[in-house]
Parts: sequence; structure tokens; C-alpha cells
Amino acid sequence: MENYIVRLLHIITPGIRVKGCCECCHAPDYCPVLAYCCCFDYPAYIVNKVNSSRYIYVREHSVEWNNPLIQQDKGPCFGVSCCDLAVLDNVSVIYYDDLYFDTVRNGTRSCNDCQTFWCGGRGEKVTIQSRFCLGLCKRGRGSVCFVPSYCPTICCPCISSPELWVEDAESAVKLIQDARDSAVKRIFIER
Repeated sequence: MENYIVRLLHIITPGIRVKGCCECCHAPDYCPVLAYCCCFDYPAYIVNKVNSSRYIYVREHSVEWNNPLIQQDKGPCFGVSCCDLAVLDNVSVIYYDDLYFDTVRNGTRSCNDCQTFWCGGRGEKVTIQSRFCLGLCKRGRGSVCFVPSYCPTICCPCISSPELWVEDAESAVKLIQDARDSAVKRIFIER
């Protein structure tokens, strides 16, 4: 059997989590619960861990990214800590021949710089979608086969619409689309 090594084509610079102007300071390390108040951000060590754990790899057959989650650490109070937070890896991979990978588009909100200044942000957004019915519906996973396009992902978690937070969405879309097009051509020629 041949050894097959999957090549890494590109590393896309992920977006950095930025606090908004309403959040005047970081919560102290010993009391991270203050981050749930409107004027405090997560402790600086948590924000640094989240930003340093992010990555986006464009491989010759897939896109892999880590969008870490923040949650309470293990502890003595019903299994969780009241004073410590932890950063958990949340790695996702989507292959170019996936049924739900039709389009890659720049999904950055309008006036992103202004909204990031006021409310904070994670960078620019790239979405990978599968739309049909003249773009009015998105494909869903599981028992929900379709969802209207205007329905936000937070209301319908069954929508199959992965989101990547990047520094520059236009160049990321081009890199991913070019890698996917070349992979599809290569697969088609090999068959």
C-alpha cells in the first residue's frame, strides 16, 4: 500500500477576538464571573488562550479550523469551578466533496469595523454553505432537511453553514475556492 501524505496548501490567519468599547476592562483572574457583566471582558489570560488556539488550515482535500470555546473549569462545586475558566478546542473539518459544501462566501457583517469598535468582534466571517431553491433555503443536518436563508444559525443550530473567522475574508474565500476547484478537478481526472 502506498503512503499518502496530505499536503497543507495554505494557513489562513484567523481573526482575533476584540472587545468592544463598552467593555472597559478585563475581569480579574480570580473572579472571571464578572465577564458576564456588560462592562467586563473575559480575563486577559483566557482571551490570549483563545486567540492563540485558533488556526485555519487549507489542505489539498479539506479545510480544518479550530474555534475554541470558553467554559468553566473542573472544580469542587458540582464538578465545576466557580473561579476558573478553561479554553476547550473545537476543531472542525469539512471535506471538499461534502454534500453541504457548495459555496464559499464572505459573510462579514456590514460596517464591521464600526460594529467591532462598539460591540467587539472576532474578525471577518467566511461561510461555507449549500443553498438551493434559488438561494432561498439552506440545507440542514439531521431530520431538518432545509431552513429558510434568512433564519440565523443561532436560532436553528441544525443549519449546515460552517463559519470561519479570519483576518481578511476576501483572500480567504479565494484561497479556499481555488483549493476546492483544484481538488475537484484532480478527483474527476483520477476517476
